[in-house]
Amino acid sequence: MDTAARVVVGLIALIMLLYGLGFWFRTDAMNQQFALATRNDLGFASIRADVAGFFLSVGLFSAVAAWMRCGLAALGAATLFIFAFVGRTISLVVDGPVAGGVPPMVFEAVSATILLWARHLWQGDVSPTEQIIDGRGDN
Repeated sequence: MDTAARVVVGLIALIMLLYGLGFWFRTDAMNQQFALATRNDLGFASIRADVAGFFLSVGLFSAVAAWMRCGLAALGAATLFIFAFVGRTISLVVDGPVAGGVPPMVFEAVSATILLWARHLWQGDVSPTEQIIDGRGDN
């Protein structure tokens, strides 16, 4: 189970890191793929900062989780996916259904579930980061 969790969480990391880098360096193409529009350079800067930042953060947390079997990093990535899912749910309630709106919600829900499963598997494995946070590290 551990190997499967590391592989699947690693795939999530890879996907999210590639999307994040895409928003940094192929902003126009990614905007089109995600149905985003910008009006000026400030809009491009916001996409690169906010949207790429989200994808890169989830990717980094997932990569650390997979590499170090770090449950805390898996929880961080899962939390970001849950926030994204809640945001989409709010849009669904406020704006109504939109074409293409379901697949991202499924991806977010499945990814959060996988990451929470990995967190459960790795909760007994204390990473160096968790040792520092919990005050158990060597000082």
